[in-house]
Amino acid sequence: MAKMKNAYSSDYAYTIRGGYNWLRQSNPCISWWKICWNGMNVPRTSFIYWAANLGRLLTRDRLARMGGGPDMLCYLCQNATESHSHLFFDCPFSSQCVLLLQAKLQVNFNPTDIALWNRRGRRNIILRRRIICACHVHLTYLIWQSVAMA
Repeated sequence: MAKMKNAYSSDYAYTIRGGYNWLRQSNPCISWWKICWNGMNVPRTSFIYWAANLGRLLTRDRLARMGGGPDMLCYLCQNATESHSHLFFDCPFSSQCVLLLQAKLQVNFNPTDIALWNRRGRRNIILRRRIICACHVHLTYLIWQSVAMA
């Protein structure tokens, strides 16, 4: 009864709003969905970005846990185990790609904090931010595609 008490109003009558809020509290709030499902993205790139953020892409460490192949080295740098965090953030090749994209677009943000970068700023540059986020999503897709086709 103590857990359900939040769903009841002061006179102990159940409210749908209270029950919904009680159920919703268990889900974490994600901040990258606006970047992922941006109207300027191609659907296949949005899907790969979505799967990458959830850790659902078939990287070599994940395949090894499923009983896959023995070679776990990153295809791009051949230095570390290929995982989601390495492939999209720690790999020297992908880091260099992100830096080149940022230089070309004349922006500076940490790829892990792109959702925070997307929220701040003035309203009159929304189109530019949407284009930059679409470029970042497409770069994620290209990095994944280069590894998946290997």
